[in-house]
Amino acid sequence: MTIQYAKFIKMNLIVGSHTFTEIFGVKSLSEKIKEKYESLEIIELVEDHIE
Repeated sequence: MTIQYAKFIKMNLIVGSHTFTEIFGVKSLSEKIKEKYESLEIIELVEDHIE
């Protein structure tokens, strides 16, 4: 509803979704863990997001 309303009134809107606002912290943590456990394989799952 918010996105459609912003379009209707021609308002600029920045949406910080749960995933995109936290991904940098998760990546940083995974890099720290990888430093300690070098044999660990870290895989990033990529999902489609519908806005």
